[in-house]
Amino acid sequence: MHQYPRHPELYVADDGTIWRKLPPSVGSGGYHTVNHGKTRLRRHTIVCETFHGERPPGAQVRHLNGDPADDRPDNLAWGTPTENGADTIAHGRTTRGSKNAQAKLTLEQAQEAWTRYRKEGESAASIARDLGVSAACIHDIAKRRTWHWIDE
Repeated sequence: MHQYPRHPELYVADDGTIWRKLPPSVGSGGYHTVNHGKTRLRRHTIVCETFHGERPPGAQVRHLNGDPADDRPDNLAWGTPTENGADTIAHGRTTRGSKNAQAKLTLEQAQEAWTRYRKEGESAASIARDLGVSAACIHDIAKRRTWHWIDE
């Protein structure tokens, strides 16, 4: 593929086919998107399909190094939603726990609440008073509705 010197957005293939470079914009979560007609496509999906084949049923594109702007073919792979979620956590890109803007507790406080309620039998109301949250917040931790990944 050769860049046309007078118009750098145009590329010419060896067979004479002309390609137009689609400038990316940054979409939600730092992922690059390109406009194709009235459709907005995620660049990582285009690259992954081009270099790794058609998307398997239920698969998502994984960024192996955790950088949503790094769409090099060797940084992308098809994976399950579980694998993709694990990547997000491993690369520190999750907003769960205290990274969530709506979180009322730190990780340490959530672990303390879990231990005091589940292992020591303390009342949710007592723990809630100490930590400055509602008893419902403590019940949500104890029932694994929130902070479900913390160690027991």
